[in-house]
Amino acid sequence: MRNRHWICMTFAAALVLGMGLRSAQAVDMFSEEKGFIEDAAHAGNYEMEAAHYALEYSTDPRVKDYAQMMVDEHKQLAQALQQIAARLEIDMPEGPSLMQKAKLTLLKSKEGRDFDADYAQKLGVAAHEETIKRFQDYIERGKDREVLGFANDALPILQQHFQHATVLYRSMQSPSP
Repeated sequence: MRNRHWICMTFAAALVLGMGLRSAQAVDMFSEEKGFIEDAAHAGNYEMEAAHYALEYSTDPRVKDYAQMMVDEHKQLAQALQQIAARLEIDMPEGPSLMQKAKLTLLKSKEGRDFDADYAQKLGVAAHEETIKRFQDYIERGKDREVLGFANDALPILQQHFQHATVLYRSMQSPSP
């Protein structure tokens, strides 16, 4: 009887420990994907919200063209990311991060050329620089094939956005005629 009790206890302990290890490993593997998806969603939401504001308040047609491209292309990226997040049962954030919301508030306080230059530099150049770095980091360390595929497909698009923003911002640095 004592041996049977000991065997049951050992089996139960092994089962609990085994499940705990398996769960911990799954969380570790999953956390990189979850973090990347959330960061990518925040970045896309940030870009789209700022772009909608630029479409409404900018007076520069070049800024409006860039903003429209941001809305169109980030919307497509968001749809692809949403499908992956659903498969992995990850809840995507509904908007920008808290820090990004603060940056949007500062952007919205600008007007005219100051707004346009700030939008091009902070949302076009700086934000894409950060996002590109995050995507490159995930491509190096990520494990999920579908998420890696998304990151690899999206990276050239983000790099193109960065290049467009750089040209746009530089063109604003020259004095207007």
